[in-house]
Amino acid sequence: MLLIVAVLLLFYWVHLLRQSLSAQYGKDPEELAGFVRWLLGYVAVAGGLGVLGWLNYKGPFSYLTERQQRRLYQAWMLVLWWLLFELLQWRTDYDPDVVAENLLVSVLGWSIVAGFTIVLDAVRARRERLELIQQKTAAELHSLRAQLNPHFLFNALNTLYSEAIQQGQEKLSYLIGELSGILRFSLQQAQQDEVGIAEEIAFLQRYIHLQEARLPDNPQRRLDCRFDWDELPARVAPLLLLPFVENAFLYGLHPTRPCFLTLRLEVENKALLFSIENSIIRPQVHQGAGLGMANTRQRLERLYPQRHSLQTEVSADIFSVKLNIELTDFKPPKQI
Repeated sequence: MLLIVAVLLLFYWVHLLRQSLSAQYGKDPEELAGFVRWLLGYVAVAGGLGVLGWLNYKGPFSYLTERQQRRLYQAWMLVLWWLLFELLQWRTDYDPDVVAENLLVSVLGWSIVAGFTIVLDAVRARRERLELIQQKTAAELHSLRAQLNPHFLFNALNTLYSEAIQQGQEKLSYLIGELSGILRFSLQQAQQDEVGIAEEIAFLQRYIHLQEARLPDNPQRRLDCRFDWDELPARVAPLLLLPFVENAFLYGLHPTRPCFLTLRLEVENKALLFSIENSIIRPQVHQGAGLGMANTRQRLERLYPQRHSLQTEVSADIFSVKLNIELTDFKPPKQI
């Protein structure tokens, strides 16, 4: 319906324009042709400024702002203004009588380019915010499905924990306690935007202990995990490192074959250094990297732009990850 109304309005306006042009230039075709050329000239200028704004957004703006070089971008915009002015001067043969006019037109053209760039960036930022909201909504729905009566789960685990202690099952009671800690972290702390680095490391240690316990004895398996952090109050996004550890246990360890997993996590002066290396037991599956790994890359880009580096390497039988994050002044993205 709206399309039909738009088409009818277009035909109506074209009809009025033809009547107006016939009344003004009907007796002089050359004058009409000059008016059309003048009108097409303005259309071409507007289109050229639009293309220039798009190129400016895709080129200098995106390149410099992503690297937090805003002063260089401001300098580029001054250079662009000067280039527009010089182009107009050249077009008018450097006539001193039109310097003021060229200056005004160059300011207007520069403003259109700058405004077009700002609009494109605002559209991109809004699209990214909507994507974040969609991802958060999907994660919340997934979390709600997993939180079927969490109090019942905690009470059941506490009952099992007490029973295991009474029966002298120290290892079993220890594992139940670790599982209870994982559930508590997932249902409570993981809902926050950030948690203390000590809490995140404790969660990873519990997860590793449970994974070790479920693995059968294998003298050819080598597992080496080390954690070291200072006392500074560093904070990090929750469950950020878990996909890398999950990936290593899932694709790197085998019940009977030779395999290894080496993990190092250090936090010093609010700088997180994380590395993990494991053997590859299932290369075909491993090449896909997994949805969890892809989502983690997106989280890092959104939460720590220009403040992290992530490197992954795949050889014939070894997969490794190296991640560095600056944890200072962590700020989650704004929500709508």
